[in-house]
Amino acid sequence: MQQFMSAFDNFPALIRKWGENAKCDYFNKTWLDFTGRQLADELGDGWMDDIHPDDFERFIEQFNKAFNAKRNFEIEYRLKNFDQEYRWIVEMGRPFDDSSGVFTGYLGSAYDIHEKRQAEEILKVSQDYFKSFIESSQDCVAHISHDGSFLSINEAGCKLHGFKEPSDAVSQNFCETVITNREQADSAIKNAASGNSDSIRYMSRDYHGNEHWWDAKFTPVLDFGEQIRSILLVSRDITEQKRAEHALEQKNVELENAYVELKAAQSQILQQEKMASIGQLAAGVAHEINNPMGFIMSNLNTLNKYMDKIYSFMDSQHSALESCTSDQVRADVLTQLNEKKRHLKIDYVTDDIRNLIAESLDGADRVKKIVQDLKGFSRLDEAEYKMADINAGLESTINIVWNELKYKATVTKDFGELQQIKCRPGQLNQVFMNLLLNAAQAISDHGEIRIKTHQDNKIIIIAISDNGCGIPENIRKRIFEPFFTTKEVGKGTGLGLSIAYDIIKKHDGEIRVDSIAGKGTTFTISIPVMEG
Repeated sequence: MQQFMSAFDNFPALIRKWGENAKCDYFNKTWLDFTGRQLADELGDGWMDDIHPDDFERFIEQFNKAFNAKRNFEIEYRLKNFDQEYRWIVEMGRPFDDSSGVFTGYLGSAYDIHEKRQAEEILKVSQDYFKSFIESSQDCVAHISHDGSFLSINEAGCKLHGFKEPSDAVSQNFCETVITNREQADSAIKNAASGNSDSIRYMSRDYHGNEHWWDAKFTPVLDFGEQIRSILLVSRDITEQKRAEHALEQKNVELENAYVELKAAQSQILQQEKMASIGQLAAGVAHEINNPMGFIMSNLNTLNKYMDKIYSFMDSQHSALESCTSDQVRADVLTQLNEKKRHLKIDYVTDDIRNLIAESLDGADRVKKIVQDLKGFSRLDEAEYKMADINAGLESTINIVWNELKYKATVTKDFGELQQIKCRPGQLNQVFMNLLLNAAQAISDHGEIRIKTHQDNKIIIIAISDNGCGIPENIRKRIFEPFFTTKEVGKGTGLGLSIAYDIIKKHDGEIRVDSIAGKGTTFTISIPVMEG
């Protein structure tokens, strides 16, 4: 036996022996190195001083039972080491007899399992935390088998899927709790069972019969051998969200109906806007017509007076010629006629008549052109497309709104050579009118409005610029919105630019704005050439 004791000194295990009186009489070197104590301190019951107080009674109780029964034992307890740190060890003891079979004591071996015990405690805390987290979750958390049977389920999921207790759900099939999308649920379970996560939306009834909608995800759970052990089901109650979606759908229907009504109202307002524009144009046109008509009437009145003088002269000439009897008399008459001609300024009158007639004809032509432009401009509802010259449309529009422009700005035109395009000329003229009037209104005193056109391949580009107040950046993105206006109440409906935007879009074109506050604005229109 002594030979074996010597060999035990080099074992990595902590080995000790105690005799039939339960007193220790041997400790190997590994034990003494672990405790940092001398052999004399450990012999007998001295070693027990290093047992953790919380483990002492449990150790004594288990050891005594084994010792009295002369049977093997295994005990885990904490023992103080050389650093005065309690560390968990597991000790296994076995009774032994002498050569004659008489019981002579116990031989025990122990191993340091401190890290293992700590890991187990951490794992237990983690498991307890995870279990508490799952149980306190308002979401359904469950494990289901490959065929869809519940293996476990938390309390929230239990109640919301119609079970009174979690134990009631075990062995019940998940698909049986699904009211809608049952086929999708079955397919999702099969996908998860084959190793692929899947998601579905379904409805179930809770324990009280109330309907609940869920967003669910099925995730395969693997064991250490990478085999699919079960399926983790996590479902979130989205009943309130579904109600909100239903309410939103109802609101969308209401909004669609309101939109239809708004479109009808917009058409009426568009007509009112158009009539307001025509009224404004009529005032300008009346002013423009009055000017040429004024000098036409003045010239015709002057011409009437001139004609009275000519008639008077012709009467005098006729009377004088009739009274002539001799050459001397004829000479006297001629002298009188010349004096009369000089007095009536017949030579000036005859020359001025030509000028008056030419001026009157020019004025009449101007009236004719203004009326033609007005008639062309007024065809806003023209549905048919026809070939038109954009430059001519701009000229016509400038003519119409000239009374609004001439007192506010110098108009500079830079018209390029443009191809005729298929379009709705009246509608495009309305766009030009809105932009020109806006440009004039943006100028406070007197400024400049520049109109430039050119063609880039199959795109016609019109740029209308002013050096007015500009558009602040914070509202620049909203200027094409219906009913958005910065004008005072009663001075604008906020539809002018919105209508312009729609008209250009209907021509497959684009309209964009570049503006610097305090320096001016440029509206650029691009229209693709649509040939007849």
